Amino acid sequence: MQNLKMQTLLNRAELQSLQSQINPHFLFNTLNAGVQLAMMEGANRTLFFLENLAAVFRYNVRRLDIEVTLKDEINSVKAYIDLMKVRFGDMIHFNLEIEDEELFQISMPPLILQPIVENSCIHGIGEKEEGGCINIRAYRDEDKDIIEVEDNGVGMENGIIENIFKEALGNEAMAIKPKKGHTTGIGVNNVILRLRLYFKTDDILDIFSVKGVGTRVVIRIPANRRG
Repeated sequence: MQNLKMQTLLNRAELQSLQSQINPHFLFNTLNAGVQLAMMEGANRTLFFLENLAAVFRYNVRRLDIEVTLKDEINSVKAYIDLMKVRFGDMIHFNLEIEDEELFQISMPPLILQPIVENSCIHGIGEKEEGGCINIRAYRDEDKDIIEVEDNGVGMENGIIENIFKEALGNEAMAIKPKKGHTTGIGVNNVILRLRLYFKTDDILDIFSVKGVGTRVVIRIPANRRG
């Protein structure tokens, strides 16, 4: 019942935001006021929720042309996962495996991992009654640093994957006007495009999926892109 009430409030907030086009600075300042209020009232669960919401919002409104590190991306994903746990409860489990802490310094565009994790939450695990798990791994493989996002959700058909890459191929307007995302407004096709532009290679991301088994997204970054 609590999760249902929270989802209703989130849906209502999303609708009101679209209707009134709330100024991002006003919304962020209001969130910070909520954090302070929850702290003064000793509402720890509400405080934790609002802090994560503020962190996700702050990261999502940053400029897309300023590079970040893998550590920045991971921290944003952790805050997002904690928000989703309020919505889905114990249905979502999250694991992080980083082979070497040096990999945290990989340079990349912002808002790469969150849209992928969103798809895992909403379209993968969210459609399974029993829930599931999202794993993020980072490791070295010869001259590449590999980042994997894997879930054991419902999976995708090959046609859907083909359409994602088809929409990303050569569509530079997508990088200017992102679409088809959830929280970010950024879809996976936009992620692919921005990675290709940033690293100047088409061989940067693959999607492997099996219906009823899950999905694995693999990002291959040149090893010299560590900060």
